[in-house]
Amino acid sequence: MSSYVVAIKREQRSAAPPDWLERLERIEGLEILGRHNPYRVQVTASDEAIRTARHRMGDLLHIEPLILHGPQSIR
Repeated sequence: MSSYVVAIKREQRSAAPPDWLERLERIEGLEILGRHNPYRVQVTASDEAIRTARHRMGDLLHIEPLILHGPQSIR
């Protein structure tokens, strides 16, 4: 399982179905980690679940791997 950021595309926000999160939740192998932002969530998902999400909702959503940034030292 890997972590991803899933966000509604800006140009699709007005057309996004109100149940877009529920549609994501129905995909086997995908788990939503939080619902703090109405347009963006973090998920953990298998490769197959991400392929399914992109196939079903790719015209509505950006789906990108989560990149964690660690603290940088000052030299």
